[in-house]
Amino acid sequence: PGAPKYCWCMAWRHLENREHASNDERRRAMMALIEAGTPVGIVAHAEGKMVGWCSVAPRETYRKLSREQDDSKAGVWSIVCFYVPRALRG
Repeated sequence: PGAPKYCWCMAWRHLENREHASNDERRRAMMALIEAGTPVGIVAHAEGKMVGWCSVAPRETYRKLSREQDDSKAGVWSIVCFYVPRALRG
């Protein structure tokens, strides 16, 4: 509860027809990134349960985040999303 059901953390990633992609298309695109070994983020755990998600990955795996973005620097990673279920938010 509390997370958009349509996202699959693809809102800021390269995805053809992003505005009209179905939930299943977004899920398949995320799974393809994972299967290709592309870093997509980290999961937070507490007491053996998943309690959060952070979309953090190399900048080039995301679409351009701003018009002023300087892509000349190598090794830059971006954080575009944090998710923690409502019940666990302070």
